[in-house]
Amino acid sequence: MHAHALGLQCWLTFGEIEQNTDLAIGQDGGQLEVVSPEETFDSSGEGGAVVRVSVGASLARTLTLGELEVDVWLMPGHTSASVVLLVGDAAFVGDTLAQPDVGTVRADELGGDVDALWESAQGVLAFEPRTRVFVGHDGGAPGRDSVAWEASVREHAEHNIHVSSAMTRAQFVELRRRLDAELTSAENVVAIVQANLTAGSSPIDAFA
Repeated sequence: MHAHALGLQCWLTFGEIEQNTDLAIGQDGGQLEVVSPEETFDSSGEGGAVVRVSVGASLARTLTLGELEVDVWLMPGHTSASVVLLVGDAAFVGDTLAQPDVGTVRADELGGDVDALWESAQGVLAFEPRTRVFVGHDGGAPGRDSVAWEASVREHAEHNIHVSSAMTRAQFVELRRRLDAELTSAENVVAIVQANLTAGSSPIDAFA
């Protein structure tokens, strides 16, 4: 998970519906901190806080969600602020991994780094083999038109076309950089990320 660049996230909706609810995002730089509600939603102080975590391939903190314990792992690579959420035997990896037949996604924008992505992918593969890995996006793959969202760590280790045990770091870096060089950037990337990092408080005029 990370502050996204392809569309506005629904921070304001969360703030309106669930008052005083904490929102967790990753942000590169600085120490782990909680941003006060008045800095994220409005001057009334209503709304939740945003937990901002600095980068590094490590366990940042554990959050409590009802009766669940959520381990927040810092997994930079796709962006410098990507995190993975580990809840029991389920890992929500965002864009750190794609489905095994897709491999990974770009690592050339928003502080992305191909070497860091390799390290983070290996970090996910170090979880228990039975851990269920839920990806953030899927649009099919050659030979597969249906949408998929889950595979086990074991399946990724054996079959992920970019980071399986059959791949080396050098092979992955060369492949990912070649693929990224063929991609184009979305419009308004900077403005959208700024709005998402500040829970929607950036002026809408930024998109004009």
